[in-house]
Amino acid sequence: MRKSLLIALSTAMILALPLNSRAETIQDEDLTVKEIIDSLYEHEPRSEVRECALKSSLILTGESGCIWDDGYIAIGSYSDQHVLDYSWTSVPLGRDDLLVKDYADGSFGLLMEPENAPTEENAAYNRQCLNLLYDTVQKMKSATAGMDTENTASYIFNWVSDHLSVVSHQDCRTAARLKEGYGDCDGLSGIYYMFAINCGLEIRPVHGRVCGYNHAWTEVLINGEWKIVDMTFKTCLQPISGEYVDACREGCLAE
Repeated sequence: MRKSLLIALSTAMILALPLNSRAETIQDEDLTVKEIIDSLYEHEPRSEVRECALKSSLILTGESGCIWDDGYIAIGSYSDQHVLDYSWTSVPLGRDDLLVKDYADGSFGLLMEPENAPTEENAAYNRQCLNLLYDTVQKMKSATAGMDTENTASYIFNWVSDHLSVVSHQDCRTAARLKEGYGDCDGLSGIYYMFAINCGLEIRPVHGRVCGYNHAWTEVLINGEWKIVDMTFKTCLQPISGEYVDACREGCLAE
């Protein structure tokens, strides 16, 4: 078992959604967790990422029971490395880094610490986080309707910059980071990714190195060219440069 390394054009409009309003503003309180995940991940191209997001969210909101593996919460076995490399999209809820269990057939299992078990308090908190993510995505889609890709990408960048602070070494997942209002490179990249993919942008999450340090960012396709969006270093639509090294392409991320 090994612990995974989880490691501009300005828009005049700024979406007015105070994060301290929390999840009570969800548009449809009758939506099930499955309906919310199906909506949020409708445009996610990786089937196992969608599957993992649904399985983990059902477990952590208490809508399905926990399966235990050596004292850890098991959230499925997968073969697509993207599920692990970009776990801030595949596991949007919870508070800890993931544990990885390798299998002989080349697949791997994802496990979470037992503290994430859906007690009544944990399940309610996770549901609030998921509701807030869903509700904010709907507002973002409405705000960017009619914008071109460059303005949409910049609008989302400005919103995340204005509403969330950069705080290093946070162990909460993407939806929790949105609720709390701060995050590290993983959490902020995950939030940007979820907004962007739901607003019609072609986007890819990236784990790699920047100036020799492990880092996470996103890349957005603008007019046929991939551009960097880095919420940590406040870089919006920068052409890909040599200082940003994608670990999946280069195999440079330390095990």
